[in-house]
Amino acid sequence: MTGMYEADWGPFSATMNWKFTRKNFDVRFTPEDPFCFMFPIKRSDIEEFKLHNIMEADYHDRTWIEQHHDWNDQRKQFGEDLKTGKVDGWQKHYFQGKMVDGTKCPYTGPDRHRTSLKLSDPGTKLK
Repeated sequence: MTGMYEADWGPFSATMNWKFTRKNFDVRFTPEDPFCFMFPIKRSDIEEFKLHNIMEADYHDRTWIEQHHDWNDQRKQFGEDLKTGKVDGWQKHYFQGKMVDGTKCPYTGPDRHRTSLKLSDPGTKLK
C-alpha cells in the first residue's frame, strides 16, 4: 500500500501508524526490518498517470495469472493457519524477492528486486 503525503506546503512531519490485530502478542522490529518507506513525488505527476482496468480474461501473460492464483490460494491458507496457530511469522515472498514456488524474482540488472536503496547524501541541514 502506498499513501501520498503532501510535504511541499506544510511544516508537519509524516507519521506511520500500525494497527495490531492480536492482543498479548509480541511484536519485534530488528534493525534489518523495513517498516516504512517514503519517497518524494510531485502531486501533478500522479494526475498524469493513465489508468487502465484490465480484466483477467484479457491479460496477455497467462503465467502471471496462474502465479497470482497460486499466491492467492497460498495466502488464504496461510491466513487460516495463522489464526489457528499452525504457522508463526510471515511468508515474506516479496521481501525475500521470491516467487510463490520459491524461485528468485525474474528481474535482473538495474531493475532487479531490491529491499534497500542507495540514496544520495542529503547534505547540510536547512537553517
